[in-house]
Amino acid sequence: MNHLTKLLARNTLTKHDGRALWRYNLDAQFFYLLQNHLRNAHSLTAIDARDCALYYAAWWKCAYDGGYPSKQEIFNTIANKQAFGESDFYRHAIHGAKLLGVRWIRNANTHYFRTLLLQGGLPVRHIGKNKGAYTRFLLRILELNPTAIDDFAFDFSITSILPPSSRNDEIYACCLQIVKAVNNEDADFLSLLEKDDVMGEISAELKSKKRSLTQVPQKRRLRSFWVLEPAKASIWLYLGFPEMDAETFRDKLLINDDREEEPSYEYKLFYEERVVCKFIRNSVNRFTVVWVSSARLRWHGTDQRPDLYLIAHDGRRHCCTHLLGSLPSLQRPTLWTRYSEGQWLLQKGTHTAEDNAMVLYPEAFRPQDGLEAGLVEVANEILYGREFKGQFNLIRDGAVLTYKTGCPSFDWYVPDEGPLWLQKANMPVVRSKPKLVAYDKNGELLSNATKRWRSKGEQCWKAWNEPMPKGLIEFCIEVNGVQEEDCFFNIGALQLEVRNSTLLEAELYISNNDFRLQLNASTSSLVSVAILSDKEVRLTCTDATKQPKSIGASLRLVGQSKGIQFEMAPPFSGVELIGNDECVIAEDHKLLLDHLYGYRLLCDRKPLFVRLYNTKCKDIVLSQRLSEALLPLTRFSDKIEQLFSLCDPLDGRAEVQIEVWRDDNKSVHPVRSYSIQRYAQQLECSVDDQGQALVKAGNIDGELLYAVPLECENANISLAGLVPSEEGYRFLDEPQASKYIVFGEGGKRGSIKPAFLNLVPPGSPIPPDDRMARLELYRLSLLEGGPESDCWKQLLAYYQICIDNHLPFATFELLRSCSFSSLLAARLFVFLVSYGTSEQFVTAECPQLEADLGFCFHWVEKQHWQEAMEWAGCEFGSRDFTLVWEAISGIYSAQHPIAHFSQIRRFAMQDQWPVVDTSVSPTQKFNNIRSSLGEKVLSGIPRQCPVVPEMHEKLLPVTCADNLALLIKSPLAVALSITGKNNCLWCAEGEHIRRNVRYSQQLHPDWYGYAICHFLLKAKLLL
Repeated sequence: MNHLTKLLARNTLTKHDGRALWRYNLDAQFFYLLQNHLRNAHSLTAIDARDCALYYAAWWKCAYDGGYPSKQEIFNTIANKQAFGESDFYRHAIHGAKLLGVRWIRNANTHYFRTLLLQGGLPVRHIGKNKGAYTRFLLRILELNPTAIDDFAFDFSITSILPPSSRNDEIYACCLQIVKAVNNEDADFLSLLEKDDVMGEISAELKSKKRSLTQVPQKRRLRSFWVLEPAKASIWLYLGFPEMDAETFRDKLLINDDREEEPSYEYKLFYEERVVCKFIRNSVNRFTVVWVSSARLRWHGTDQRPDLYLIAHDGRRHCCTHLLGSLPSLQRPTLWTRYSEGQWLLQKGTHTAEDNAMVLYPEAFRPQDGLEAGLVEVANEILYGREFKGQFNLIRDGAVLTYKTGCPSFDWYVPDEGPLWLQKANMPVVRSKPKLVAYDKNGELLSNATKRWRSKGEQCWKAWNEPMPKGLIEFCIEVNGVQEEDCFFNIGALQLEVRNSTLLEAELYISNNDFRLQLNASTSSLVSVAILSDKEVRLTCTDATKQPKSIGASLRLVGQSKGIQFEMAPPFSGVELIGNDECVIAEDHKLLLDHLYGYRLLCDRKPLFVRLYNTKCKDIVLSQRLSEALLPLTRFSDKIEQLFSLCDPLDGRAEVQIEVWRDDNKSVHPVRSYSIQRYAQQLECSVDDQGQALVKAGNIDGELLYAVPLECENANISLAGLVPSEEGYRFLDEPQASKYIVFGEGGKRGSIKPAFLNLVPPGSPIPPDDRMARLELYRLSLLEGGPESDCWKQLLAYYQICIDNHLPFATFELLRSCSFSSLLAARLFVFLVSYGTSEQFVTAECPQLEADLGFCFHWVEKQHWQEAMEWAGCEFGSRDFTLVWEAISGIYSAQHPIAHFSQIRRFAMQDQWPVVDTSVSPTQKFNNIRSSLGEKVLSGIPRQCPVVPEMHEKLLPVTCADNLALLIKSPLAVALSITGKNNCLWCAEGEHIRRNVRYSQQLHPDWYGYAICHFLLKAKLLL
C-alpha cells in the first residue's frame, strides 16, 4: 500500500478527491513514516510517484527551517545510495503531482518546484520559530494589499522584516496566500491556520488589523531584473508586466514611438527570437499581458545585449533593449543585492539603497583592502564574489572603483537608435545626442538630474548641451550628490549597404564612415573576410550547406582605445530556411508547430512574399511581404496557428504549407516550400489477446503517457499513468473504465496527438460510432443540468485537465457540444468564470477555447447572457454577479476594432442600439474593402458560409458573388444570433462554417465589426 492510500484512509477517503494536499492534515508523524519509506526504496519503480509529490509537500510543512529551498536539499533527506538521483526523484514527483491533478502555479514561468512545496500549505515549523518577524511582515503586507509577490518582493524595506533565511519566493507566496485568505475571508484556509496555535494567533491579529484598514489596491509596476543563481551557475532575465494604460505602455515600452500614431491593438515581445508574451489593448485603452513562453530568458555570458523587441500587429518593430538595464559581465565588476539565500539581483551603477551587497569581478581586479573573496561560477567562467556593507573598493592598473550600500540610487536609460544590421551591441547605439532619461526606484522621472559627457579618453566632463562628436561617449548623471557613469556609441550617419550578394558571397559598401570597422571571422568558422578598400569588404561563406547565424564585428573611432562590439546580420542572399545548428533545411523536412524557435528564413534582396495555407483548406491563403534579410520563423506563429484553427485541432493529417514566392513584375513563381505539422507523434491504441491495453508510440525518448477515463463516474475522472514495457505502454494500475483518451506528458500542445482507447476485448462486437448523436446527447444533458449537476462537474474536470496538460479543448466531446447552442455557450462561459480557477480566463484561455471549438462567445444571443447568469445563481449586486458581468464585458473589450465592439457590447449588455457612420454607405464601404483586399485574397475566400433565411436576405446591402458571400453573410449571421432572430450559426453540423466565420473576422476586422453594427440596426426593423 502506498502512503497516499494510508493518508486517504486517515481522512476516511478511498480516492483522492482533488483537494490541495495540505487539506489532508499532513503532520510530522506522517512525514517521518514517508521519509523512512523513501529512504529504504532502492529504485523509483518501488515508489509510487504520488508519494514523491506528497513528500515535497510534507517536507515543506514539517521540515523546512529557513534558507533557500532546493531540490537537492530535499533529496538529501532521503538519500541512501539509491539507484536514482535528485533529478530523477524530482521528475517522479512532478509525474505524481500530475496524477493527483495538481494545478501548476503559472505566470511568466511554470513553477513546478514551488507548486510541489506549496501543496504542503504553510511551513508551520519555520513560522513558529520566527513568529514575531512573520507577524510584522504579514501586517505590513496586509496594509500594502498586493495582488502578486512582485508588489513587495523587490522592496528591501519590506522584505528585511523577515530573517535573511526566510527571504525567498516560496515564503513570499505563502505570506501572500495568508493575506489574500484574510482579505477574502476564505474560511477553509483560515481554518488551517487556526489548527496551529502560533498560526491561529497570527491569524487573529491579521483579522483584527483588517477591520481598521481601508483597502486600496496596490499600483503595480513594471519589473526587469537580471537574476544570479550561484548554485546553478546561471543568470537569467526576470520580466514582470502589470496591466497598464496606453500612455504608460508608450512611456515604458514604445520609447521611440511616433506619438502621432495610434498604438496597435496587439504587440508581441520577442527575446532572442522567442515570443515571451503578448500585450493586448482593450476597449478602455489598457494593455493586458498574456504570457506565451514559460522558458527562462537566460544570459549566455557575452557582453552583447540580447535582442529584446516588440512587433506590432501591423509588423512595426520597436526596440526594447532599455528593459535589459545593465548587462551582467565576465570582464568588468558588477554590483548585486541579495534577493534570497540563493538569488541575487543585478544593480545598475555602483550604488544601492540596500544595506548589504556583493561585487562580482574578474581576476584582473583586486580588493583594495587585500581581503579574500569567494569564487562564483557563471557561464562556465570563475569570478570572484565579495559581500560587503558600506563601501568597497576595487583596484585595477592604479584606478579605484568604489561601490556603496545604504545610499540613494536611481536608474536611467539611453533610447537605442541602432540600424537593423547592427545587432546585439554591448552598449546603446545612437545617431546624435540622445534623450537620456533618469528615474527613481518608483519609476518616476527625475527632473533634477545633472548630466555631463566626454569622449572616451578625455578627462574633463562637458555640459550636456555642448555639441557631441561621434564615437564612444562616456556620460555621468548626478542626483542628490550620487553620481553614476555609463556610456553609449554615436555612429552618426554611418550606413552599410549590401551589394552583389549571393548565397555564398557578399560585398559590403560602407558610407559616411569615420570609424575602423573590423569583421571578426573567428566568430563563425563559416565566413572568411577580404578587405577590398576602405569602403568595401567581401564576405565568403565557406560551406554551401550552412549559413552563419551572425557575424561578429566592432567599430572604433580613430584615436579612441575602445569601441563597440556587435553582431551583424549575415549579408548573404538567397532563399533558404536555416536551422538552429546553422544548417540549410531541406524542403522535405517536416517542421513542428511548437518547435519553430531557432529556424530563420534567409531572403535575398529581390521582392519576395510568403503564402501560407492549411492543406485541409487550400482555398484560404495568407500572404505577407518579406522585408528583412533574415526573418525568424516564429514571426509567422500567429498566422500558422490561425490556419490550423480552420480545421479540427485533432486532425493529425492537417499541415500548414509555407511557400516563398518571388515577384519580379514579369512573373510570380514559387521558390521554396516547407511543411509544418501540428503533432510529432501518433499513438496506436489496441487491446492484446489477454484483454490488456497496449499503446504503441514512435521514438518519444521514454516520455510518460497518461490516460483520462471517459463515460465514468465523476470520482474516477483523474489521470492514470502508463509506463513503457517491451511491447509498448501499459497501464500502471488496473483501468477503472472502458474508454480513455491517451496523451503524452509534453509541456506544449502538439507533442503527441491525443488518441482514443477502447478496452473492448478482441472479438467483441463494437457498436457503430455515431458521433453526432453522442454530441447531441451531451448538449441536451448540459442544457437540462444545473451548475452542480454531474455533467457540469465532468465538464469542469475535463476542462481543467486540458489546461493542466496543454490538451486541445476539442479533445473531449462534452466540451465540443457547447459550440452547438448559443444558450449553452453562454452557460459555459458563465460557469467557467464562476467555478474555474484561472485569473486570466478571458485574456488567455478564452481565445484558445474559441479557436479549438471553432466559435466565438461574442456571437451569443444577448438574452442568453442574462439567462445563463440566472442559471448559475449570480444574483444582482453580489460579488459573483460583478465578476461574471465584468468577464462578459471583457469578451467584447478584447475584440477589435474597439470602436465597433464597444457598441456591440453596449447593445448585448445594456440594450443600447449602435450608432453607425452614415457618411459612407455600406455598399460603398464594402466595395472599398473589396478593392483593398485584392484579387489574390478575394479568390481564396471560402465559399461555404452561413445560410441566411430568405426573410433576412433583404438586410444585405449588396448582392455579391459566391466567393464574397462569406464577407457579408458572416456579420449578418452574427447580428441575427445576437438579436435572437436566427440561430443558423449554432447547428451541430456547421462546425466548418463557424470556422469560416471566424476567418472572415480575421480577414478584415474593421468591416466585420462595422457590418455587425449595421445589421444590428437593420434587425431593429424586424422587431
